[in-house]
This record gives sequence, structure tokens and C-alpha cells, in this order.
Amino acid sequence: MRVRSNSSAALGSGNVAGDGGHALHGLAKLLRLFEKDGTHAQCTHDNLLVEPFLTERYSCAMRRGHPVTKKRFTRAAFEAWPHLMIDSALPQTGPINATLEALGVRRSVTYSTQHLLTVHLALEQSDLIAIVADTIAQLYTRSADIITRKPPVDVGELSLFLASHPRHRSAPLHLWLRERLHYVAEQDPKRHRSPAKHRI
Repeated sequence: MRVRSNSSAALGSGNVAGDGGHALHGLAKLLRLFEKDGTHAQCTHDNLLVEPFLTERYSCAMRRGHPVTKKRFTRAAFEAWPHLMIDSALPQTGPINATLEALGVRRSVTYSTQHLLTVHLALEQSDLIAIVADTIAQLYTRSADIITRKPPVDVGELSLFLASHPRHRSAPLHLWLRERLHYVAEQDPKRHRSPAKHRI
């Protein structure tokens, strides 16, 4: 579930060519600011109401029997093996790449995709390694011959947000959907974040 990149479409106006286009632009700006300081953001846009939703850790996913699993998973091994990168439609450098660059860690990206639901297919048929959120990694291990390892370097966390347009904020369907999403997320309190709101 790509709440982070698609939440404005789920909870916003749904009109990408109209209000939704401005909403996506505003959401992208907010995400850049959140990724910069991790907690708070101030924006001048008046299009979206955004609330923190979940914080995810990352895992390294790979096929069962991958040679890297036969030894201790070190930074050297992480850098030596080819990687699959999940690319973003947003123009800025992703948080994982920024974190790795800051640590001086290099990964050899030989394949990239924007489609999370097909990553496991590439991993199963290759020696590629992919960094994915824990929830996605668990999905892969349940539906494919994939295993996970903790990254040998600290790649940080993934913050997910819910965003909605003010005109729909009190709509019964939107209220119900947000309540349901928070209810499900609260089943894992270590990942769920309090819904402090930010307007952009």
C-alpha cells in the first residue's frame, strides 16, 4: 500500500489535472521538508492537510539461497552485490540514496523500477538485493521465495503520511477512511504515529 505517494489521490479531490495536480505538488514539497528535518515542516501552500501516519524500518530483500546469506552480511558485501533500486517519480534524491551518500556507502544499482509489486519477481531470478520497507518485505516473504536481512548500515526510517484536501476534510467517507486507516495502524503502536496535522 503506497500511502506515501498516493495518499493525496486517495483522500484528496481525485482530480489530478485540477486540484489534484496542485495537491500532488504540495505533497511533494511537504515530503521534501519532512525528509530534511524528520519532524516538522512549514509550507505556504494552502491545498492539503497532512498528518503523520506510520514510521517504517527498512529491510534488505533477496532470493532464498543468495550467496550473501551464507556469510555475515557486512557493509562490504552490501556494496559488492548488485542492487535493485525502487525509483521514485519525485524529482529529488530519495532518502535512502541521500543517507547512503552521507555515510559514504556505495551500491551498484543494475536495475530500477517504480513497481513495488513486481520487485520480488526480479529478486527471485537474480542475485539482486533491494532495500524495501519492512511491511513490503514481509509481503514478499509470504508470497515469494524471498528472505530478508537487516541492512548492515543504518539507512534510517520511512515516514508515511495521510493527506487530504480541506474541502473534503469533514466528508463522512473521508472521516471513515482515515479512522479505519488509523485503527489498523494502531495494531502496531511501535509504527503508528500520532496524527499531528500540518497544512500546506
